[in-house]
Amino acid sequence: MPPSHSGVLDSRRSLSFRGGVALINKYFHSNAPQSVVVNGLTYYLDPLDSLALSYLTYEPEITELIDKYVTSGSIVVDVGANIGYHTVFASKRAKKVVAFEPEPNNYALLKKNIEANSCENVTAVNSGLSEAAGTANLHLCESNTGSHSMVSDGKAVPISLTTLDDYLHGERVDFIKMDIEGAEGLALKGMLKTLEKWRPIVVSEFRPANIKKSGIDPEWFFKVFNDLGYSIKEIGVPIGKITDDTTHNYLFLPPQARV
Repeated sequence: MPPSHSGVLDSRRSLSFRGGVALINKYFHSNAPQSVVVNGLTYYLDPLDSLALSYLTYEPEITELIDKYVTSGSIVVDVGANIGYHTVFASKRAKKVVAFEPEPNNYALLKKNIEANSCENVTAVNSGLSEAAGTANLHLCESNTGSHSMVSDGKAVPISLTTLDDYLHGERVDFIKMDIEGAEGLALKGMLKTLEKWRPIVVSEFRPANIKKSGIDPEWFFKVFNDLGYSIKEIGVPIGKITDDTTHNYLFLPPQARV
């Protein structure tokens, strides 16, 4: 029987400890369980338990936003789905979820977790999102499978890319969660038509140093949303000294969603 836990830890604790737990599991990975049950949902884990699901509540601030804004009629897009933690959670609230995950091992676990939780309303796509369709190198992080990135260095695997505009072909989307380790600006370039047409709620990770590495001006990232009338709120504010290398999460709310 897989370990089970529920409840919510302070989001700042979750953010600050998660990286440390992944590092610990790099050396003591034999102690990481194969699966866990969180809030009644089963998740099969990568060997390092990179999301620290067996130790911590993962990104509770984002889970709370999904719970607040996603309804039974919502179309959700999960950009950087990893093993499907947010995908599975959203699927139990939404009409439909489209989950993009380019890395082969994460994608296999994503599919396994979709099946384990009978998420028949989820479409898993083995591709990354960017500004144009094509291919790219995804650089692998050995200590945390949630930190694979197109803007890092080191060992890499080839991945396919598409744009959200191309994938959706004008279809509606209501809520987007985006966490792709510095490639968020590139993905944003490929979803401008979708944002202009549907004004979905967007929750996105934002790390200025990585955004710059992708060739995107961080100020442009926010300008896109400002020009479309979105309000911008930081969630799960980081602890300690804030630098260009600090990871942030932002909630971008369109006018119709401001409640």
